[in-house]
Amino acid sequence: MEMLGIDNVVFTVGDISEAVEFYLKLGLRLQFRSEQAGAAVMVISEEHPNLLLLKGEDKKGGLEHPRLWVEVKDARTATSELKEKGFQFAREPFLIPTGWLAEVVDPWGNIIGFNDYHLQPQFGRMGGTQNRKDPVS
Repeated sequence: MEMLGIDNVVFTVGDISEAVEFYLKLGLRLQFRSEQAGAAVMVISEEHPNLLLLKGEDKKGGLEHPRLWVEVKDARTATSELKEKGFQFAREPFLIPTGWLAEVVDPWGNIIGFNDYHLQPQFGRMGGTQNRKDPVS
């Protein structure tokens, strides 16, 4: 599987509004926010990765583990390769606004996702721009 680069670092937070305020104060810029989707994208720099904030429920011992998402050409092909190699999936691969996402779990519970931009190629690295803007869904 050819990895094109880090797409997003994903933090699960208890409150999107509070998290956005925190990261704005820290110096990041808000690119996208959807209370309905329970998500916000914070720009770290003009290059990727961005910080994607997702609202999560507080579970026993805290929120979910952080995620690292890596952009690939085709997440469905990556899914087949990962299954052949025996990786444990966090959940079944699913569609996100930009394309497919497959997430595997390392032995310590960290989650590494492999996503593509086949639904919105203009935003992906294959669409011809390195400094892309994330889509608004």
